[in-house]
Amino acid sequence: MASDALDWGDGTYELFSPALRPAAERLLEQAAPQPGERAIDLGSGDGNATLPLARSGATVTAVEPAPRLLGVTAQRLAVAGFSDATTIEAPAEALPLPDGSADLIVSNFAVIFSEEPEQAAREVLRVLAPGGRFLYTAWRTAGPLAEVSMAMRRAVAEAPANPAGDDDGGFGRGIPDESPGGEAPPRWDEPDFLAALVPGGAAAITSSEEFVDFTASSPDAWVDAMFADQPAWRAAKRAVDPERWPETEAEIREILRSGSLEPDRLVLRSPYVLVEVQPHA
Repeated sequence: MASDALDWGDGTYELFSPALRPAAERLLEQAAPQPGERAIDLGSGDGNATLPLARSGATVTAVEPAPRLLGVTAQRLAVAGFSDATTIEAPAEALPLPDGSADLIVSNFAVIFSEEPEQAAREVLRVLAPGGRFLYTAWRTAGPLAEVSMAMRRAVAEAPANPAGDDDGGFGRGIPDESPGGEAPPRWDEPDFLAALVPGGAAAITSSEEFVDFTASSPDAWVDAMFADQPAWRAAKRAVDPERWPETEAEIREILRSGSLEPDRLVLRSPYVLVEVQPHA
């Protein structure tokens, strides 16, 4: 969620976040926030989950490492009349919040991009109060967009500026790496690693399989828009060897053309998992 190479305030993330609102709504439906609960939206982006949390009557804190996006969230909260909501610029790995200060923490496709997954998880567990709950969404490795992410990851890892070939510059975080070799980091879509971090392993973890649809007038139009304004795609393009870029871009466009559910426009279905963790159950 915090990375020098992947700045979520770069570009115009808020042009694309509406596609993730159904997932945020599903996340909040499952979380069922109650009036007066102390709730945190971790990696709030432009406020997709923050606003529904505030409408529930919960006492809301939005935490986001990208200052520009945090400003967007703050403005949306102010316009909606939630002047008592708090916004904090911070990474998931170092939350400036007291122990046990949250009853509910939600994260919609955000904490999964942490460069230190276990540290981020420890911080969540530290801040969560006894009896509290943590819910988040995480991408699966199936579907065209996962294929695109893997293609970009390979291209970035092979760039001359990355001779070791073992770092994707932050782009690939959030999509589990299934490539052979090396020690794989914890996978947020397989959350058993969270239970191991809870003292005594006392955690109830449940999950459900969900999906998000991305739509556009055509695959090419969507690719053009993503590379123009989507932060992670912009970062990947900058990191790829310019000589290899035409090949990588052609591969991406073909993946999306062949993966669209409809021939006359772009319809991509991306599976994800909704996870609920109750560490003190």
